[in-house]
Amino acid sequence: MLDISLLDIILAVIALWGAGLATYAAIRKIRKGKPTIRVKISTGFTKVQSGPISEVKYFIEGVNTGEKVVTLNSYGFIFPNDKRVFFELQFSDTRFPCELKPGKNCKVSLEAAKLADAAKSEGFEGSIKIRGYFRDVADKTYLSKPEKFTIALWLTSQESQN
Repeated sequence: MLDISLLDIILAVIALWGAGLATYAAIRKIRKGKPTIRVKISTGFTKVQSGPISEVKYFIEGVNTGEKVVTLNSYGFIFPNDKRVFFELQFSDTRFPCELKPGKNCKVSLEAAKLADAAKSEGFEGSIKIRGYFRDVADKTYLSKPEKFTIALWLTSQESQN
């Protein structure tokens, strides 16, 4: 028969707790040295001083959730064919390369109509999935989750203004 004392059980529990704590500390140490940028896409408008509200824009926001400064040097959208769409910044405080400190964010935008034009010129129609991205100087790419983008919705709004 198995003869286990209370002391043996306590020692086993302490050993397991110590192993778990050591594993957590090791994982934390590994992650501490790696850059981590959370990327998301959103829509909205911009307003410059007392000027009019902009057309609908798609924003790409990057947040440094790590503990290390990351220098971002490019950004854009990715279409389903893996084609990357880069665009020049307009009315943005963000300049590239952008040194993103821990806990800080940066945001860039592109008019929805221009994004729709780019998608159409790539041969897409209907609804597609797009992703936003940032790339750092070490050539690591950070991606957003795929978001549905309805091309005709934005082409129609642009053509109705012309």
